[in-house]
Amino acid sequence: MKSPSTYREDTNLLQGTSIPDEEHTGSTWASSMTSLLVLQLLIFTPESMTMTLDVQFARAKFAAERNFTFPVGVNACALSNHSNTELREIQSQTAIFSTYENTLLYFIPVITGLPLVILSDFTGRRPLMLLRCVGSCIMEGTFLFTAYSGVSVYYALFGSAFSGACGGFVFLHSIIMLYTTDIVPLRYREVALAGIYGMQYLVIGVAPLVIEFVLQKTSFTVVYLITTCFSMASCLWMLPPNLVCESALKKPIVKDVVRDSILGVRSLFSDTVTDGRRWRIVVIFGCYALVTLNIFGFQNTVNLYGLGEPFCWSPALVGIFAAVYQVPSSIACPIIVWLLGLCLSDYWAIYLSIISGTAQILMTALATTNAVLIYGASLAGIFNSVSQPVYLALLTRLIDSNKHGALFSLYTLVYTITAACSLTIQSYAYAQAIKLGQATVVFYVMTLLGALVAIPTVVMHVLKPRGGFQQEPKTE
Repeated sequence: MKSPSTYREDTNLLQGTSIPDEEHTGSTWASSMTSLLVLQLLIFTPESMTMTLDVQFARAKFAAERNFTFPVGVNACALSNHSNTELREIQSQTAIFSTYENTLLYFIPVITGLPLVILSDFTGRRPLMLLRCVGSCIMEGTFLFTAYSGVSVYYALFGSAFSGACGGFVFLHSIIMLYTTDIVPLRYREVALAGIYGMQYLVIGVAPLVIEFVLQKTSFTVVYLITTCFSMASCLWMLPPNLVCESALKKPIVKDVVRDSILGVRSLFSDTVTDGRRWRIVVIFGCYALVTLNIFGFQNTVNLYGLGEPFCWSPALVGIFAAVYQVPSSIACPIIVWLLGLCLSDYWAIYLSIISGTAQILMTALATTNAVLIYGASLAGIFNSVSQPVYLALLTRLIDSNKHGALFSLYTLVYTITAACSLTIQSYAYAQAIKLGQATVVFYVMTLLGALVAIPTVVMHVLKPRGGFQQEPKTE
């Protein structure tokens, strides 16, 4: 297979990536995308499993410290004779642990994510992807060690810190988005980006369901052994150079790379002032940040919410919720983007997403039964994530192709800060809300934030020039 890098004239991060030529619209980029999707499967599977396991694992540990154990396969809040006050304290302690873990996984990449994206332009994308796989492997290994040895759950945070230093989820997400932009032609890019999002949500939905059923039959040691093996497989997948081909030419690191990177990001605004593009870039990033603030921390908060009274989720219900919440959305996301793109403006997909997301969070706050919480709210939010790839596609069309590298540098920074703030703030806010007995307040605030996105989106739609902002592919 010929490397996609042979079709590129310049891959300097500040210059971005050129639009692939017609030859690149055939089997070369398609096979590279297939390999990339397999890599996503191998990385996101253990990490999505860990996303739901960690809360339960920490909760079981804290319960054991109070001389009673949460039985495997059943939520102890439905069986325990202990006081509601004690159970709330365990719930609050678990939320605090989740805050610490999310801080390491998502605030450390605020420092490391942007430099890693910049470095990938000089080393190529593959070495940094491999580093990210190693980070995942170390994190899963530390949870395995903690579960097997019986030491304090806080020892697992060392693995979370290492994974965060390797860029965490947000760097992985950014490098995959950048790799996709490297190799996919403009006319296929919006659907390709939606497909990337869809694949991520599909894995995040299915993997926890599978691992929760395994947990009922085994133990935390066994399930963390499974996640560690998946992480090791992702490292092995990256080793052969002909599986995930390089999309960026290696080049010497220049002396003023930091200064040039800052100037490159600055040029996004100074060189795109015509037709109101500059303010639109700012508004789109702001909207994307608000959407991510809600979506990124929602499942983590709902898992904590569902584990407590009155819902008392068992591990099986945790997995079922993850599947119902993510799988329909992962299938609907690329399909609805494609269908609406045939006859309507991209903004209508965003409006649909806002309505769906608001309905989902509001129903979560109002739910009193598991049927409404797991099925009703999740299916109401089936189009909640549609706006994310659409906003990103709008950004790539607002910016000339020779500045996409700088665009993704800024995107990584915005995405990292937003994701870190989302999980950390929501976990801490939920811990405090639990102490006050007002857990649903967190969801009402999220509902309001989700609805506010509609205002700047409508402004951009109304003021959109008749000619639009679509960039024509350049001839190499």
